Amino acid sequence: MTEENTHNPSNQNLFKYFLIMFAVVAASIVLKIVIGSSKSEQKGEQLSFNNPCNIQSGVCSFKFENSVLDLEINPLPIVQNQPIEISLTSSDKSLMQKLSNVSLKLEGKEMDMGINQPIINSLISNGLKGETTLPQCSSPQMTWIATLYFGHLGKEYWLNFEFITKRIVSKAIN
Repeated sequence: MTEENTHNPSNQNLFKYFLIMFAVVAASIVLKIVIGSSKSEQKGEQLSFNNPCNIQSGVCSFKFENSVLDLEINPLPIVQNQPIEISLTSSDKSLMQKLSNVSLKLEGKEMDMGINQPIINSLISNGLKGETTLPQCSSPQMTWIATLYFGHLGKEYWLNFEFITKRIVSKAIN
């Protein structure tokens, strides 16, 4: 490069333009990494289970509006690549009729398995149910992060819990 080219105003402006564009792109990437790596803020009010939820052992209960709601997944143990039924029940049928947008968001913890968010809206005698199948993971076991969402009288609520599934390996028949 000659000394003439380095002092040319158009070259300096072009250099400044590329420098600014590089800074904007770099800042965008950093923001995407920072925002993308943290869980998004949950909307609504967080509730808690009465006891730590171990869904693989049976029903998980929580209090809401002076009633007890029970979350259950069947069959147990929960197995990858097998259909499961999720139910949310209560002895307070009036309360259950006022719930809306009930779903269970399921995400892999150790590995990105996508988001599985079955809707729980099929009526049963004392509540609601839904069905899904957890995808097969290449690892022998998988921890799932589960978030139960529901609405009630215009407000949103949610609860978190985790559970582990094991991959069933079928043995080849000789």
